[in-house]
Amino acid sequence: MLRVLVFSLTAVVIAASAPFAEPVELFYDNGNPRAYFDQTREGDIEAVRFTPAHPCSLLSFRFRVDGTGEMEWHIWGDNGGNMCDPDNDLIDPVVVNVDDDADWITVDVAESGLSFDIPRHFHIGYVKQNSQPWLMLDGGDNRETRSHLRINNTWYVAGEGAGNYLLRATVEYYDEVDPEDFIFSNVNEEAGVRGFSRVAWGDYDNDGWEDLLVNGRLLFHNLGDGTFEEVADDAGIAADNPANGGSWGDFDNDGRLDIFTTNSRLDAEDRLYHNNGDGTFSFANDEFWLNNGWDETQASGWGDADGDGFLELYVANSELWNDGNPTYYRDYLYRFDANDNIFIDVTPHDIERNRHYGRGVAWCDFDMDGDMDIYVSNYRLHPNYLLVNHGGFDFREQASRYGVQGVRQQGYYGHTIGSSWADYDNDGDFDLFVGNLAHPRFLSFSDKSMLYRNMGADGGWEFEDVREEAGIAYDETASSPAWGDYDNDGWLDLFITSVYEGRQPYLYHNEADGTFTNVNYPAGFHMNCYNSWGAAWCDYDHDGDLDIAVGGNHGGLYQNNGDAGHYLQVEMRGVDANRFAFGCRAEAHAGDLHMLRQVQSGMGTGGCQNMMALHFGLGENETVDSLIVSWLGGDVERYFDLPADQRYIAVQGEGLLNAPPDRSEPEPPAKFRLDPPCPNPFNSSVMIRFAPGAPGEVTIAVYDLAGRRVAELADGCCFTAATHSLTWDASALSAGSYIVQARFEGGLVTQNLTSVK
Repeated sequence: MLRVLVFSLTAVVIAASAPFAEPVELFYDNGNPRAYFDQTREGDIEAVRFTPAHPCSLLSFRFRVDGTGEMEWHIWGDNGGNMCDPDNDLIDPVVVNVDDDADWITVDVAESGLSFDIPRHFHIGYVKQNSQPWLMLDGGDNRETRSHLRINNTWYVAGEGAGNYLLRATVEYYDEVDPEDFIFSNVNEEAGVRGFSRVAWGDYDNDGWEDLLVNGRLLFHNLGDGTFEEVADDAGIAADNPANGGSWGDFDNDGRLDIFTTNSRLDAEDRLYHNNGDGTFSFANDEFWLNNGWDETQASGWGDADGDGFLELYVANSELWNDGNPTYYRDYLYRFDANDNIFIDVTPHDIERNRHYGRGVAWCDFDMDGDMDIYVSNYRLHPNYLLVNHGGFDFREQASRYGVQGVRQQGYYGHTIGSSWADYDNDGDFDLFVGNLAHPRFLSFSDKSMLYRNMGADGGWEFEDVREEAGIAYDETASSPAWGDYDNDGWLDLFITSVYEGRQPYLYHNEADGTFTNVNYPAGFHMNCYNSWGAAWCDYDHDGDLDIAVGGNHGGLYQNNGDAGHYLQVEMRGVDANRFAFGCRAEAHAGDLHMLRQVQSGMGTGGCQNMMALHFGLGENETVDSLIVSWLGGDVERYFDLPADQRYIAVQGEGLLNAPPDRSEPEPPAKFRLDPPCPNPFNSSVMIRFAPGAPGEVTIAVYDLAGRRVAELADGCCFTAATHSLTWDASALSAGSYIVQARFEGGLVTQNLTSVK
């Protein structure tokens, strides 16, 4: 198909169209003509995908051909894939008569006024007519493959084994953002991190600083000064570790995060690493009877299915490709039996029967019934799972029932790589983004990515796909989503990784009206982060805004340098619930903002995990009117009038403590004792007894359930370290439920009380 030809090359100088800007030429070829495809016929397309670095105007393009004749050139928009969109001409086609093929041929399109305000891909190419020239290819040793052709309505990547087309575009940049002004900057070198692919944040040594697990093999210990130390060898998780990913979970509820690592090789097994509490881990498959076998595993995720405080583990297995005749492995759900200290296989029958290519696990109580459900992202055009928890380890696969299975087309679904739960629209329930790899040539039978909006209790907890109307563009190679409020405006933004060379991730800013805006360029990800895999948010430097770890080429740790608003962060510590509060949630209300968050046990591809501390952006609000903490098991705690820009530790049943920046363990909440009110319920008055652990100022107030302060019993008064009593006369108030809150130097404690008339 290739006919090799060699030419001498003469450069063509292109003059700037305006005296105030220097033209820039975009190109991916090496300048040396070598060959062309001589079997293209009428209607076939040859084109190149261009990516400008800044907003720009298109001035001209130039090309090299073999032969003479008429050529019909097009400038096409991006359809989300590597290929061009022949149905999206940005300007009228340009007809070029080639009468001399000895040199580069330049086509001036400046008068078309074509510009790209938000840098995005565009495509230049021509539609083949009979008896016309062939577009030349280079020798193939170019920087990246950007060329593609359509033959008989089938698309191919021209550069694979052939090279890039000798086709270049000249643009004029405007409104350039200085890299120093980007919101995010890559700090790999300064922070001392490397090798990112699948990423999970977790504080394994309980020093108050989130550490980073990369690919299940590298462990970066957060030193608390913006830098990390790689400690996998010292921690005991590096030796002969074949992992492709890993997830954090305190399965035995001893207050220390353990690790499960997945492996996609047939000559090695998945591994459970038990945290020894001294900075090291022990390889513990045999000790806890978790021998998941030698299947090819792609993902895992932890959750507390029955609310007993001990975690279950869902393992999503994949496939043995076998030269196009794949063998698929079943998934597993393991329950930890705390009596015998072993894992037991409790895989639902629905999953035992099915064998699909699992790539992501995300637990969430989507129907708000008090127990955790599981969403499993399946690849290879397989349907996704929604395992609905009906209690007693009775999980039923009901993705179709709730509308999140995918859209069956010609017997197929989607190539889902990763999914993530979040209340993006602040309506009090959890929505779901599903990232699908979806090649344009296969869209007739494969799903694009989907933004599933939860229609809530009134809608039967069913979902509707609103991705397109939300303004999230189709992207062929979408991979792993991660939700996080990077600018602290109170609305969750969406980061989506994108695999394949030359494909960059997307950061979408939530516009608070159900729509999103692509902010890749000002954020600093445009042309700086290609072929990304996993992603996870974390305020690793504790400065109050979310940073992000991104896997892939040019990936790594991106520090948030933006001018963010106020914030509140809450670490949750279960007592009856599991220690790290997986599946527990909190609501923060500040002014017009009403936000819902859950402690995530995993999301995205493999076993990616955001930081476990819940992050609430508050915008201009300097106070959180109310914080409602809901624990697995049904306990609900309320706190009021919280100052912004702080991190708290919510300890189940014991209070809301100020989190010190450095700690080995949270300070014991028993420093301040607030006794249950007496009597309770009460008629007209009630006694409040409390005992500070040390002399200091104490504020005691009473609130109704709507967060209104109805009484103030002590306003910053100084009390000794003894037992004190105050009486509240509530005779003028109506019957109902109230909350008494005591604020002291270390935090807040509350007690519920009920007035009856």
